[in-house]
Amino acid sequence: MAQKKRTWLLRVLSWILVPGRGEVRALEEAMHLEGVLRFVGVVTATIVLPSMVLAYFGLNAISVQENAEKEELAQTANNIVGTFWNEVDQDFSRFESEVRDRLEAGRSPLERAREMHPHLLVALQLDPEGKPAAPFHSPTDGGYPLEFLIHPQLQAARRLLMVEPLAAAEMYEDISRRSMSISAAGLSVSGQARFDQAQALLAAGERDQAIVLLEEISNEYVKARGVEGFRLGDQARLLRGQLLLETDQVAGVQVLQELVDDLLEARWTIGQGGEAAIVREAHALLEPILGRDWAARVRG
Repeated sequence: MAQKKRTWLLRVLSWILVPGRGEVRALEEAMHLEGVLRFVGVVTATIVLPSMVLAYFGLNAISVQENAEKEELAQTANNIVGTFWNEVDQDFSRFESEVRDRLEAGRSPLERAREMHPHLLVALQLDPEGKPAAPFHSPTDGGYPLEFLIHPQLQAARRLLMVEPLAAAEMYEDISRRSMSISAAGLSVSGQARFDQAQALLAAGERDQAIVLLEEISNEYVKARGVEGFRLGDQARLLRGQLLLETDQVAGVQVLQELVDDLLEARWTIGQGGEAAIVREAHALLEPILGRDWAARVRG
């Protein structure tokens, strides 16, 4: 039998196995192990390694695809959210602008509410805890009687005011005594005449008398409305507060601050923008005095 050629693997295995076995025994075991190792090497080279390489590239491809899909989903979600918020923001911005314009014009934001926003159904004032504080309500009787708007004595007194303020003040006082009734819509010729009397006294330079009269009006005509739709009591308190600011700032601030607090806690009538206009005017007068923090808190 021809002697088998010793390969480098066979030599290495024999050298490792010689200690404790002897050269012949080590050679026999080395020849047996050589076949096993060759088989393992062939299997590893032809099956295991290619499988590992394929698995690596497969996992890498899956990871790349997964990241791409995640980025695409994130981009799509951002686009959807951005579009939604842009539309909502524009909608609310238009609504806020319309509310501000109406308040500045002295009109109620709830007058013709559907023009404000097609989905506007109700408006509530919330307290700092988020609970309803002052819901708006509809007037029981809207509109102004024609005889109130063109009251002949009021018109005559207004013409006289331009030339003789004191005489006009006396005429207003006479009208107030003769016209004590209040219409179903809350309109008061008497209250309007007394408020006009206070303005006539101011025009005549009788400032102190006007302030006293305005205080009486604010107590007697709390809910009665004048020809312009404002509550006469609110108008009187606002004008009195303005006048007091010129000579007694502390007293003027107190009057105006109480006016703002009372109006923000009161029920505002739909179709009447007077309350909102009075609050804004009083707020504007107090902001330079009480500071931005107070103004922002009240505005909020």
